Parts: sequence; C-alpha cells; structure tokens
Amino acid sequence: MEERTKPSIGDRLREFWLNTKRIIRVARRPTAQEVRLIARVSGIGILIVGAVAFLIQILGNLVNEFFKPPTSSSTTSLVSMFINLLVQFNVNLPTMVLNLLSNPAIWLMVSGVILLAKSKVAKV
Repeated sequence: MEERTKPSIGDRLREFWLNTKRIIRVARRPTAQEVRLIARVSGIGILIVGAVAFLIQILGNLVNEFFKPPTSSSTTSLVSMFINLLVQFNVNLPTMVLNLLSNPAIWLMVSGVILLAKSKVAKV
C-alpha cells in the first residue's frame, strides 16, 4: 500500500500562487448593471435579516411580558395584559422611540433600505 505524504508548505504556496494567477487572468470588472443588481440583492437581504431580527425581538419582549408573574393577587386575562402593555407603550412613547433607535435590527433594516435606494438612484 502506498503511503500518502502531506504536501510541503512550499508546494502548497506554489499551488496557491498558480490558482491565484489563473483566477486573476479570468476575472473581469463588473458592469454598472451588475453592480446595481448586487447592491439591490444585498440590500434586500440585509432588509430581510433586519426585519426577522426585529420580529424575533418583539416576540421575545411580548413573551417576557406574558410570562411575568402577576403583580396583584387577582389573576388577569390575556386581553387585559395586552391592553396594559399597549397603554404602557403609549404613555412612555419617548422611551419607546429611544429603544427603537438603539435597536441594531432597526439599523440593519435602515442600511438595507439605504443600499436599495442608492442602487435605484445610481440607475438614473
């Protein structure tokens, strides 16, 4: 049986250099239309990832509010808990806006929208 030897570092570097030269010879600069398409697809992807992250965060907050132990001795219904949650958000609107602005998922969605807007503006 023939024993396989591991290629030396020099052999691996030489092979890497040859592959790199081959790729550079074949590569070409993308056209403006291809750049716009890549920007648009990337923007949509970033927007989707940000939206999913934001929805997961909202659901996590709602689940945390739902499973908090009741503060009073009487049990409250799910509807009254939801109404109290909405009232809390309406009363504390500046804090909610600050929480939204400090949310990384929101900024991820905003960057996706900006990337989409730039790809559409570049077309004109």
